[in-house]
Amino acid sequence: MIKFILLGFLNYQPLTGYDLKQSIDSSTSHFWHAHHSQIYTTLRQMEQDRLVTSVYIQEESQPDRRVYTITDAGRQAIAEWLSQSMTE
Repeated sequence: MIKFILLGFLNYQPLTGYDLKQSIDSSTSHFWHAHHSQIYTTLRQMEQDRLVTSVYIQEESQPDRRVYTITDAGRQAIAEWLSQSMTE
C-alpha cells in the first residue's frame, strides 16, 4: 500500500523523502501511518524497480536533498493499481 501512496504523491510533483513524510502526516495519517524508515526503504526499492528516479540537489547552507520523480513505469503501475477492484 505504501508504494502506491508514495507514487500518488509523486504523480503530482517531485518530492524528497522528508516532503513525502510531511504529505502523509498531513493527509493520510488518519488511516495510514508511515515511518521514515518505511518511506526511504520503499523509495529505494521503487528506484530499483524503475518506478521512480532521484537526483541530489546541492544547497549551500543546507544538507543535500534527494528529490524523487515518478517515471512512466511508475505512472503505469499506479494506473493499473487504481483500475483493480478493491473488493473480492
